[in-house]
Amino acid sequence: MELPRVLGLTGSIGTGKSTVAKMFRRLRIPVIDADKIVHQLYEASPVLIKKVRAYQDSLIHKGKVDRHALSQLVIKEPSFLAHLEDIVHPLVKQALLEAIEAAKKEKVPLVVLEVPLLFEVKFDSLCHFTLVVHAPQALQKERVLNRPDMTEEKLLKILARQLPQQEKINCADFTLDTSRPRVHIFKELLKHLERICSSHA
Repeated sequence: MELPRVLGLTGSIGTGKSTVAKMFRRLRIPVIDADKIVHQLYEASPVLIKKVRAYQDSLIHKGKVDRHALSQLVIKEPSFLAHLEDIVHPLVKQALLEAIEAAKKEKVPLVVLEVPLLFEVKFDSLCHFTLVVHAPQALQKERVLNRPDMTEEKLLKILARQLPQQEKINCADFTLDTSRPRVHIFKELLKHLERICSSHA
């Protein structure tokens, strides 16, 4: 298989993606965070800023997309979210492709794409393998509601946009149960990496 191998890391909100991403980084495996890409686009993408301004000028503040105003608009006009995603997703995909190409030039053997909506937006097509992290629903809810400014109503809206955990698991090449102690999660992750690195599929 041509290098780099690309592993898509995903999972529902509160299931431990960030924890597992940190483990990859500890192993010196590069992780490309799609959420960070989105934030960078809001700050500096002329294409995105122009298209958002065309929809509503007040969404731009000091030459950047005002994320607070954006989130308020999504709450008031839920239909706006689909319009926004139509703008953002192609730009994120392009950024991910560029990151993969850069890894290829640097002869990096494995790169991880951390994408919350990996299957929902079909970005798994960029990956050779996919890894889904999951946790029992009660633990997931507890983790999310401990976050600042999070409510059950917000959580339900987020979950409504995501595939159910079991569907993600069914789509995955590899899975990790993050309800277990971190040492067990890390050991299982190493086993998955061994399979990935030895695969020529």
